[in-house]
Amino acid sequence: MTKVALTLIGSILKARGLKGEVLLKVHSQSVEINQNLKVVWLGEDDDHLYPWEVEYLRIREKSAFLKLRAINSRSEAEYLKNLSVYVPVDDLKEPEYSTLIGFRVKAHDWSEIIGEITAFDDTGKQAQFTVQVGQKNLLYPAVTELIGAIDWDNRTVCLNMIEDLINL
Repeated sequence: MTKVALTLIGSILKARGLKGEVLLKVHSQSVEINQNLKVVWLGEDDDHLYPWEVEYLRIREKSAFLKLRAINSRSEAEYLKNLSVYVPVDDLKEPEYSTLIGFRVKAHDWSEIIGEITAFDDTGKQAQFTVQVGQKNLLYPAVTELIGAIDWDNRTVCLNMIEDLINL
């Protein structure tokens, strides 16, 4: 079975209406969620998640209305209260990389902070971050495949293979 990279977007607050819609509290306003989601993962914690087909998702400022295909009544929706909601990372909208300036940088294993993104340049053939590590400035490719994760709330970015650049 292929493992899907998921990210927590919120939790279910309560049932809403008679047809099984739920009110979702969105945890981070910095993450842009694609409203055309096909599936969300629900569970009490990230070790016990199950996929659910999405009928629709309507996002407001700090909340969203979520309707799952298999949930068709208020009483069914009540069972989902307090569950965490995860989406595949691929279903998040591509971040504006310039918004990552000032974010702290960690290596792919989420070890200690090793630097900070001080600049973003997309004027050349390859967009790149300038990462300050101690007294050195490293140029790091700004490509999705090398960005392990973005923690918007803690303003931290996990960059894959950055320790290889530091050791050059």
